Amino acid sequence: MQRTWGMPNTNAPTSGRGRPVESIYLPDILVAEELSGILRMTPAGVRAALRSGRIPGRRVGRRWLVSRSALLAHIARTPSLRQVNP
Repeated sequence: MQRTWGMPNTNAPTSGRGRPVESIYLPDILVAEELSGILRMTPAGVRAALRSGRIPGRRVGRRWLVSRSALLAHIARTPSLRQVNP
């Protein structure tokens, strides 16, 4: 799909405020507590989704870590996390 400057990409996943997720600063690696704010889930819910494999991540010691690219891919393939038009 060709993008026109000044026109929003309506296929891009958006945050709860309607901005494309790619335009929000995200560190390369996120922890469960950071994901809870982004995904609007409780930290316990995020950890449960990580344990079950619904959210891709790795456990390192007592922390769950998720890469930015894995998070963006998860949001893109999960219809309930994409916001069409706020």
